Amino acid sequence: MDVHDGRAGRLVPIYLLHFSRPFAHARHYLGWSATLESLARRVAHHQAGTSGARLPGKARAAGITFELARVWPEADKKDERKMKRRGHARMCPICRAEIAKRAKAGEVYPRSYVSNKRSSTS
Repeated sequence: MDVHDGRAGRLVPIYLLHFSRPFAHARHYLGWSATLESLARRVAHHQAGTSGARLPGKARAAGITFELARVWPEADKKDERKMKRRGHARMCPICRAEIAKRAKAGEVYPRSYVSNKRSSTS
């Protein structure tokens, strides 16, 4: 059975790649693998530029490196869609550490990295 055909009804690992620097609009790539066992091979294909996914391939061609930042071992297609809409920086432990470091230093950082929660004080 083709993994794309079986993906809708079963749990698969979803992973987040963190780019060393932004590529156009992107700093991350969210993807999925057929199994946890094949995840390392999938990431290796991204690193080699042979995965078929355009964004990591173009980032790599531009000299941008990336690393596996996070894995959700059991997710489905709906989870992946939700994650893509939510914003990758909020889910990325590398970005979250950088945000905390900047906040501690009193630096200002882009609004896209800030939670949408508003202060309860007026």
